[in-house]
Amino acid sequence: MEIHNGDRVNTKMVMWISGLCFLVVLLFVDKIQDAFKNFVAVLKRKLTRRRYPYWYERQEES
Repeated sequence: MEIHNGDRVNTKMVMWISGLCFLVVLLFVDKIQDAFKNFVAVLKRKLTRRRYPYWYERQEES
């Protein structure tokens, strides 16, 4: 009985926390997207620096 109770509480907690996370994501989708785009842009720049010559970077900026 005790184990069953604990499992029920854990699943409820997990569902509650995931619901909260979902709400937060819905509220801050725009901010998260902006941050993600910036992060991806930085990653791309770092990757392109190694693979492509410097003129490729200049083209991207302008």
